[in-house]
Amino acid sequence: MRKTARMIGLLLVFSLVAALFAACGTSYKSGDTTVVMTVGGMKVTHEHYRYVCMKNATVLAGKDKNYFTGENAAAHLKELEEAVERELRLYFAVESLAQKHGVKLSKDDLELIKDEIKAMRKAVSQEEYDAYFEAAFMTENLFFRQTKNYYLERNVSYYIFDEKNGVIFLSDEDLREDIEKHFMAASQILISADTEKGEELAYALKNRIEQGEDFIELAEEYSTDSIKDTRYFAEGEMQDFFEETVKKLEIGQVSVVKSEKGYHVIRRDAIEEDYVEKNLEAFRDTDLVRLYNLMLEEEAQGLEIVYTDAYSGLIRE
Repeated sequence: MRKTARMIGLLLVFSLVAALFAACGTSYKSGDTTVVMTVGGMKVTHEHYRYVCMKNATVLAGKDKNYFTGENAAAHLKELEEAVERELRLYFAVESLAQKHGVKLSKDDLELIKDEIKAMRKAVSQEEYDAYFEAAFMTENLFFRQTKNYYLERNVSYYIFDEKNGVIFLSDEDLREDIEKHFMAASQILISADTEKGEELAYALKNRIEQGEDFIELAEEYSTDSIKDTRYFAEGEMQDFFEETVKKLEIGQVSVVKSEKGYHVIRRDAIEEDYVEKNLEAFRDTDLVRLYNLMLEEEAQGLEIVYTDAYSGLIRE
């Protein structure tokens, strides 16, 4: 069950200026329902597109205020447009899968969403409540729709995971084959970004490990990651930089890679058969999620995007 705090947490405070949009106006408070495009025949309103656009713009730009106006502005705007289209495809892929399998929101689901929104209103002042939506470039109506989509996806995944519905059947043999093909094991030592001479420390630890020192003992001493030992994961489960690094390594090899979190000393580990057998059902749950995500991606890519005249100029070229 999604808690009120979780819902409020969705209203991220975006710092990017609204100048990215050519026609923002101030009507978003009441919601601009002009249809700017369709995805698989389903309508995308201006307020919906605007919200997804500003959210992705903030993620892409980070702290770089000139990201969309500097030397590579055209490429970055194209990157933004593609990110927005991807998110919208996935959003409506949920709706499309729900229609195909006859999955709907229950009356209890709808009442729960409404009750939690009421709880949000009571938890803060009206000014604070309005400020959440304004900061997130969202309207209350759109937030309601987004939350409905979240609950609908939950119901769709439950339906697909239920073996009696015959959508996905994962035998033990299939599962073990998937583990061999689509799962990896790795350990890491995370040196936080604020560590003085963090890069130097990361490479020093890599050298110590390659000279025979115990990886886990060094992780216990130096890593800021909450997980100190081997982690097992499926393709698509970890961040791209981590997964791609692991894929390039042979079993036992160590590499250092930098991210916004700091320096990661990563070792690829073997998938231990005893561990798999003891945790087979946990692997099954993870593999079902992997298969569902593949199904969702396939559905998303099959949805045709058609733009209306109202779309022109939303993202400055």
